[in-house]
Amino acid sequence: MARRSRLAAARKAAGLTQEQLAEALKVDRTTPGRWEQGVSPPQAWQRPALARALNVSLAELDDLLVEDLPEVGSDWTTVTPPALDDIEAIELIRRAEISDVGASTMAAVETGADLLCRSYTSTPPAELLVPLRAYRAYTVGLLEGRATLGQRRQLTVTAGWLSLLTAICHIDLHQYRAAALNLEAARTMAVETDEPQLVAWVLETQAWQTLTDGHYRDALEYCQAGRELVTAGTSAHVQLAVQEARASARLELVTDTHRLLEAAAASLDRMGQPEHPEHHFQFDPRKLVGYTATTLAWLGDDHAAAEAAARLAVDQYDVDAIDGRWARRLALARIDLALVLAGADQPDEAVHLTGLALDSGRMVTSNLWRLTELDHRLTGRYGRTADVVDIHDRYIDLHRQLVGTPPRGALGPA
Repeated sequence: MARRSRLAAARKAAGLTQEQLAEALKVDRTTPGRWEQGVSPPQAWQRPALARALNVSLAELDDLLVEDLPEVGSDWTTVTPPALDDIEAIELIRRAEISDVGASTMAAVETGADLLCRSYTSTPPAELLVPLRAYRAYTVGLLEGRATLGQRRQLTVTAGWLSLLTAICHIDLHQYRAAALNLEAARTMAVETDEPQLVAWVLETQAWQTLTDGHYRDALEYCQAGRELVTAGTSAHVQLAVQEARASARLELVTDTHRLLEAAAASLDRMGQPEHPEHHFQFDPRKLVGYTATTLAWLGDDHAAAEAAARLAVDQYDVDAIDGRWARRLALARIDLALVLAGADQPDEAVHLTGLALDSGRMVTSNLWRLTELDHRLTGRYGRTADVVDIHDRYIDLHRQLVGTPPRGALGPA
């Protein structure tokens, strides 16, 4: 989310607080803040009054509304993904070696792929797709040169991981045809190289997609197939267990859900601390708390446990909120806690947390189903209160920004 610092500076120069500007324009008190944070722009009909309030011309206002350029290490990106010109450096390394694919070339390619996987949580998916495609194309191109069988296998596995991450970005953007093609590419490369971890993560990705689409039985089957391929104590095994628990909760399989959460915790105990917890294919131990919160919230059999897990999930990422790697996970943890609180007649805090998630700038299209569920719970229980109406409108705005249209049937709170 790019901010509009010049708009904020102009407001301050006019001697107005955000609340005073909102009152002058007859808009909600949070609206000027959302404009300045880059959450949404002023509507066309609001701009003449805004220009008058700030004592600027409409042309000058247009300049004030231009979003700031992101600073290095700010906004989304903290673990910087490889730039396209990094490929030129790898090519220079390759040409300097005697063989087409030497050890230094292999190491450089794998480093680039690893950085891409580590930058997933902190880079918008549409931006990440650019270097992903370039790195995979370069990796596939290396397969056309002279290489040993071991090097070819290693390159194919790397291309498989890049294809899987590409598919995940497409799922985030609801580009399902491209996602399916890349998932099949990753699966094929995993099978050809007999790489069970890659196959398991392909199945986990399919489980995640089908779970978000509401096909809970299919998600269960994908998770069960994946867990048969890998041993306990691996990132894939933990991830598949918690994903299976979420699907079981949706199916109201109480005993199975708790059993799977226990299996995930036992598997995590055997795994140990990952070197790079921000790496998409290395299970961050803190994620188990968040998944547990989501699962218990859906299951609904133990509100106290669900709330405790949800609060812990928020706290553990909120401590590191200054680190952009965790901002998206913090936003999702806040949604989980809001969902629990909305179901327990604590609407004020639920609305506050929802607003923080909406303002985070970290929501992507594949997160909308979680916001939709939360919006339905809030509007269904408290839809006539002013704060919930405002949150509902902000959710509709975000849906329009990400998808281009409001959610189906969204005419306003009940």
